[in-house]
Amino acid sequence: MKRYRNNHAFMLIEILVSILIVTIGIVSVMRAFSTTITAIKVSRGYLKASACLEERLWEFQERGAIGTDIEFEGSFDDEHLRWELETKDSGQGGVNLVNLTVFWKDRKDERSININTYLAAEEE
Repeated sequence: MKRYRNNHAFMLIEILVSILIVTIGIVSVMRAFSTTITAIKVSRGYLKASACLEERLWEFQERGAIGTDIEFEGSFDDEHLRWELETKDSGQGGVNLVNLTVFWKDRKDERSININTYLAAEEE
């Protein structure tokens, strides 16, 4: 005579373990998705700030010569973006070192991007 074993308990443990594995997988995918969304938002902020930085720099280049040891600041159409410009004598005669920085709010942090370049100095 054959004896039949009761394997119902073993099947229940298999099901619980498989549910646990699937749950861990789903949580991992959701966390990766959330991290990706955050990275996209930060990248969007840098891209927008870079475009505004370049726009402001072109405006100052079109003006021509720029004074030495001056500071400008202002904001863009977007209320979350503001800029600062600082000029210093480069010591190379006829050109100033220009530092242009764009700031923006990203959630609770303030981020910034800047560029240093040379522009013609105003003749004295």
